[in-house]
Amino acid sequence: MLKKYSKKKIIISSACLLIVCAIAAGILYYMFKPEPGEDVILTKVFSGDIIQTLDATGTVESANQGVFTILDGTKVVNVNVRVGDRIKKGDILANFDIKSLNSLITSKQKAYDSAYNTYQSYKNSANNSKIDLAQVENNISKLETEISALEAKIAKAEEETTIKENTTTTTKTSIFPSLNDVLSSLFGDSVLSKLLNGDMTQSFDLSSLTGMSADQTKLTSLQLELLQLKAKQTLSKAQENGTLDSTLKKYYESALADLNSTKIAVQQLKNGWVAKDDGIIREVNIKAGEIYKNTSAVETKIDLSTLISLASTNSESSDLLAMLKSYLQPVSKGMIVEYYPFAASFILGKYDVLKVSMDQAAKITASNGSVFNGKITYISPVASSSSSINISSILGSSGGASSGVEAKVSIPHPDAGVIIGFDVDISIDVDKADNTTLVPAEAIKFDSDGSYVFLYNSDTKTVTRQKVETGIFSGSLYQIVSGCKVGDTIVKAPSLTLADGNKVTVKSTEDPEVTNTNQTTAVNTSTTVHSLQNTITK
Repeated sequence: MLKKYSKKKIIISSACLLIVCAIAAGILYYMFKPEPGEDVILTKVFSGDIIQTLDATGTVESANQGVFTILDGTKVVNVNVRVGDRIKKGDILANFDIKSLNSLITSKQKAYDSAYNTYQSYKNSANNSKIDLAQVENNISKLETEISALEAKIAKAEEETTIKENTTTTTKTSIFPSLNDVLSSLFGDSVLSKLLNGDMTQSFDLSSLTGMSADQTKLTSLQLELLQLKAKQTLSKAQENGTLDSTLKKYYESALADLNSTKIAVQQLKNGWVAKDDGIIREVNIKAGEIYKNTSAVETKIDLSTLISLASTNSESSDLLAMLKSYLQPVSKGMIVEYYPFAASFILGKYDVLKVSMDQAAKITASNGSVFNGKITYISPVASSSSSINISSILGSSGGASSGVEAKVSIPHPDAGVIIGFDVDISIDVDKADNTTLVPAEAIKFDSDGSYVFLYNSDTKTVTRQKVETGIFSGSLYQIVSGCKVGDTIVKAPSLTLADGNKVTVKSTEDPEVTNTNQTTAVNTSTTVHSLQNTITK
């Protein structure tokens, strides 16, 4: 006979059974539950436009400087600007009274004529010297032979002479080493000029003046003649080999340039100094009411024999030219204007220089945030060494820390934020792709095998490593040439530990078409990183 349970007991038993089953199920799940996947942020491969930029820092410099010079004797009437003033084309910078300058051009013309005639005189003299040099050297050889024989004769005679005790013997060394002193006492300071010009025709009775023997007198006369011939030889050689030719030519050309610049300066002073373009005043060295006097002007008379004498002492041609120029009136006062546009000079590495060209557009950003649209105006044809080291050099884009190619961009109509000598930021668009496949830069990983992304599988909650080929890099985005397509879901910033086939937990999903589209501004090392990545891929 079956025992009947009350309804209450049945309910309690059922509840207890359910609790036991729930506990057992919890224990079993805890013991055999799968490991959770790594938390990831997902994003989509999308399409859009991308621009790759080359970014650099350049130093502002003058590209077109105007120099106004004031001449000796000019009276300053008005000075209409100060240092730092910004001027417009056609502005009158200063006015002058030039009544005292009427004779200045005439004096400059005379200086040029004198320099040119000196050069022509030298050329004519050089032609004659080529003919005379062989004869002079032949005569020198004969004289030296005769002098050697006579010196030997005198030496032998002196050895045979009986010297009285306590009497100072007049020896060869007491006569000939003091020859210059004898010449000086006999002829005065003009002896060198007489020798150079061949004016030694006068006879001198040395025996009556010094008590020398006939042989000693003859020896001294021969030595004087030899000295004259050697001076002439030096002159002829200097003229024959053209030692002074280029110097004298530069000298008269310099005098001509001085004459022409003086004519221009006088005309400028007559009309007043007028700005030829927009710009900024750099220097003002004159004052209204003053009469400019050049106290450093030097009058120098040109003497051909003096120049040849200097040339015979192996003086440097540059030193001679400096001496010749010293007579020209130096100009030390005036005004300097920095005309627009300015320029910014920067260095390109061996990879970056291939991406730019003359007249290519560039954006220049000043320290105050002003942006100017310029263009490349200069690219050096050769690389130069540099002591600076930047991040591009370290990563490989510039091709080395010690060399680079100088380039310049123009800065039209700069404002107060663009100061010569200070830095500006330069950005140049070097590549562009429209409606192309894009991914966020942080989604790309690199290793020795190349570049890759992690594709996400929503069914298995796993990721697959996918090799990709990259194209243009903008600093925040990469162009994908192959490996994945628009619409694919990828891990945005995969960790170093994420591997092919790993399960993941989706932390969040971002829409790149909202957060990343049209972000094309590159960071300073964008082209460098891209070059490094391409190198690794290869």
